[in-house]
Amino acid sequence: MNYNNGSNLNEMYDYYLEKVLQEDTNNHVSGIWKKYDQGVDYEGLNLFEKTQLSQGDLYIYYTKDLDGNYSNSRLTIYMNGNDKVVGVSSFLEDYLAEKSWFSVVAAKKVSEFSNRGKFLTCIYNTYLLNEIEKKINDNLQLTKEEIKLLYQIDCSTESFGSLEEPRIKRLKLKRDFKTDIAYFYDLSVNNVGTNLEDFDKNEIVCYLGDIVYDGKTVPDKFKHLQYVYGNLYLNNVEVCDNLGNLKEVDNLYMNNLKDASGLHNFKRAKEDCFLSSLPKAKGLENFEEANYVDLNSLEDASGLGLKYVNHNLGINSLTSSKGFENLEYVGRNIFCENLDDTIGFTNLQSVNGRPAEEFISYVNKRHNSVGHKLVKVFRRGKR
Repeated sequence: MNYNNGSNLNEMYDYYLEKVLQEDTNNHVSGIWKKYDQGVDYEGLNLFEKTQLSQGDLYIYYTKDLDGNYSNSRLTIYMNGNDKVVGVSSFLEDYLAEKSWFSVVAAKKVSEFSNRGKFLTCIYNTYLLNEIEKKINDNLQLTKEEIKLLYQIDCSTESFGSLEEPRIKRLKLKRDFKTDIAYFYDLSVNNVGTNLEDFDKNEIVCYLGDIVYDGKTVPDKFKHLQYVYGNLYLNNVEVCDNLGNLKEVDNLYMNNLKDASGLHNFKRAKEDCFLSSLPKAKGLENFEEANYVDLNSLEDASGLGLKYVNHNLGINSLTSSKGFENLEYVGRNIFCENLDDTIGFTNLQSVNGRPAEEFISYVNKRHNSVGHKLVKVFRRGKR
């Protein structure tokens, strides 16, 4: 989620051009961008494109047809109004060289708009995915950075765009997951587990698959565990001893946890994090990101490190936002029926696709009639 709108974007373009222009220039398909203004009824657009024009401008990149006319639509940029990009789609042949070239075209156009960072990240990562696919097809060794990108280590599929998810899954099927992960983390394959019996034989640092444990205390054999490429189910555990090295999981289910102080190295849930009985945030100082976060019993958020919630955040028991000073982004809704202040939301930028100021305004007016709308407005699309 840490998209960059900064000065290194020029370096990104230079890298694109240096790499892509080395390929056969016959693969470079020239074309033109055409702008369609919001609210105008144009002929020749499909129903979806016309519907999108009610939301904002469209930019479509055309290449020549057999008659030499610019009529083949290859790229579309969707806008909110006339200055905010909300999506980029493509209609490309399944040729990697063509995909690489159009990545450059899309990146150059998107760079003209103020909120370019997120979309440039997706475009750039898609370009790198093309390079990874070439190497896999040629049976070449992937670098650690390429393995990191392929397995979305420290990033998610949202960093590519949803259209790339099927390709990522297909490429992973061609790889030996255990070998790749061991190489990435500089581990012996013996330190990478694939079944629970492995914990009885070796010091397991990384586990591939789901861990389901029904005990009330975390066993000593989990103390070396840092990464779980799967779900961690520990719903009966109240105190999380022996998880002091845990950093990342896909989904974390600890719905009966009362003390998180043993999770002091935990950083990220790629998907959801359920800590629905936790009263205090102590121990979550390094917890930065998840898709859905359930902290609905939280009464004290002091020290919470949370920065990015890509979907919903539940904090219904909290009365004060103190402790949310690191929070920057909530992709969908904040459930906060008892929240009375906004003093902790000093860095919050966006909630449910809208400026954070709107959410903060609702909370601050909670004791007026507008306050009763808070639950409705920020509950659209509840899970």
